[in-house]
Amino acid sequence: HIKLLVGMETFYFGPDSIQDINDSRRHYGPDYVIGMVRHVRGIPIDINNEILTKAEEAAGNTENLFCEYFDSQYDLVRNTHPEVVGKFDLIYTFRKDYELTEVIWEKIDRNIRYIAEYGGLFEINAKALTTDLDDPYPQRHVLRRIIALGGHVTLSDGSYGPTEVGMFYSSLQTYIETMNIQKIHFLAPTIFPRDRSTPIINAKPMAKSSMHVLQHAFWKDSLLFTTC
Repeated sequence: HIKLLVGMETFYFGPDSIQDINDSRRHYGPDYVIGMVRHVRGIPIDINNEILTKAEEAAGNTENLFCEYFDSQYDLVRNTHPEVVGKFDLIYTFRKDYELTEVIWEKIDRNIRYIAEYGGLFEINAKALTTDLDDPYPQRHVLRRIIALGGHVTLSDGSYGPTEVGMFYSSLQTYIETMNIQKIHFLAPTIFPRDRSTPIINAKPMAKSSMHVLQHAFWKDSLLFTTC
């Protein structure tokens, strides 16, 4: 038997989203929640450059846009404690060359420390490689900061269907090696059911036992990987 957890991905649209997310968690009782910010001032930030520019104009400039994004993320994690924080720096999707200012880094550091303190996982998501970004989410300079501040990482392909499972995992393997990541974390139930009819409850982050994750047999099976 394999142990499957049932998760719920949630998007932050604004402060009103917090109540909706917490109500959904209580009502549906998922084993875990992935929390993401995909809108700033109600405008999507990862659709195309034209729409992002509208969010940028609404915020005033690029620095303000990044600040509002990470402030929204802080509101999300502080009030919902998602077990996994998805696409930590999604705001980079159409601004990959933007150089972070000191005030933005302060907000990033604040968020990382808070997520690490409550035990949330940071998702390394290969979906970014379907865009013009050079790295998966988070970008390597942000990922270095996450690791330096004690954050724990997990893996994701960001798939929207069976044909995308394992998407760009060969590149993800290279990224992990480049970033010298030796340990990957994952969610596992703290209470193991005796039979299939018993629900799994109270999932929590559990460290992968192997300190040398790239030596795992998983990476040797090229059939697991797809590039589209």
